[in-house]
Amino acid sequence: KGPTPRWREQYSKQAKSFVNVGQPANDTSWKIPVGMSFEIVPLSDPRAIVKGDIAQFLVLRDGRPVANFPVGSVGAARKSARLDRTDANGIVRIPATIVGRWMLRATDLRRPPAGTDADWESVFTTLSLNVVARRGL
Repeated sequence: KGPTPRWREQYSKQAKSFVNVGQPANDTSWKIPVGMSFEIVPLSDPRAIVKGDIAQFLVLRDGRPVANFPVGSVGAARKSARLDRTDANGIVRIPATIVGRWMLRATDLRRPPAGTDADWESVFTTLSLNVVARRGL
């Protein structure tokens, strides 16, 4: 048996969460990318996702859509995660199957720029939200 291969990784974690506070009128700030290098952006109000909806999200890397990329999702009451892929336009569709807290996650693992003291560079991104039982909650 030979030596264990070396693994040096440089990573960052980027997180975003949406929470209802009161009833803000006409707030569409949720659809504006915040400028993270790897980001999940809702395509409809993430505070109004209802059980049974197919929620859509845009995955961006450096501000551009990422095609055919795996995105995991898990509801707090589920025992296992679901894995879906973005389409050619960087959009992933997630069925909201249960009520409660959800987290979407994706990891971009690639070779770092030349001169970096690491073998790999990874960026983790998450988006958390709450799925409600019916409209207006």
